[in-house]
Amino acid sequence: QYNPIQEAERWAEANPMPQQGVVCIVGWGLGYHVIEWIRQHGKTADAVIIIEPEPQFLSESLPITDLKPLMNASNVDFILGITPAKLQSTIMKYADLLLNRDIEVVLTPFAELYPEDLFRMLSAEVRTFYETKSRMLRHMAEMGTLCQTHIFQNFHHGLRSLLLRDLKNKFNGEPAIIVGAGPSLDNNISQLSALQDKAW
Repeated sequence: QYNPIQEAERWAEANPMPQQGVVCIVGWGLGYHVIEWIRQHGKTADAVIIIEPEPQFLSESLPITDLKPLMNASNVDFILGITPAKLQSTIMKYADLLLNRDIEVVLTPFAELYPEDLFRMLSAEVRTFYETKSRMLRHMAEMGTLCQTHIFQNFHHGLRSLLLRDLKNKFNGEPAIIVGAGPSLDNNISQLSALQDKAW
């Protein structure tokens, strides 16, 4: 006779946490496998992202699955009805952490029910994150000392500048440009000259 709890225990034992990082678990099913994996390995993971493309699976599991282990975990996120935007925004919550950690993907037995497009999208988003991470780390290695020097050289200007709350409702309806000192600024800085005196 099939025992979902015992099956979940065996599956979780066979899929240990490879290293610290953010884990994306794909496929909720009735929840037994995910909850058991978190029980066995959740303390090793820095964060767990549970991905369920079909929200009704979660709804149908609620009457029979004890969710208390998830309620007690502070590092668990759900993505229901996955889209690239949802996945990207959830991953970016852990951007600082992931500068020196990796993303691990764990597939439950239910993941085979989902179309290949889901896994292509998941792979593309993870790959995009790693490309962005690589650019950021390269920029930090090349420009880190210079950036810190600029911060200290301009710190006194910051103290004399207006805060965002001081600008609230002061320029309603007028265009404004927010500039962040990230790697993409090298490619776009020429556009600022063209927009001089046309926006705040």
